Amino acid sequence: MHLLTISDQLACLACLRRHLDSNGLLVLHIDHQDLPRLGDLCRDLGGVFQPGEEVIDPQTGHSEMIWLASLA
Repeated sequence: MHLLTISDQLACLACLRRHLDSNGLLVLHIDHQDLPRLGDLCRDLGGVFQPGEEVIDPQTGHSEMIWLASLA
C-alpha cells in the first residue's frame, strides 16, 4: 500500500515472483475500500477478479467476503 506508482508496484510483484517456487502462491491481504476499482485494475492488466468464499471471523462473528485476483 506504500508503493504509489504502477511501475513500483509491478517491480515489487516481479521481484516476489522471482522468489517464489514455480508452484508457489503469493497471498496478499489488501484492505481496499473501492473493490470495483480494484477489480477494474486487475482486469485491465489481463487478470481475473472474482468473489471467493464468505468466512466468519471466529473472534468477532463478523462475515467477510474473500475476493480472488490473479494475473497471468
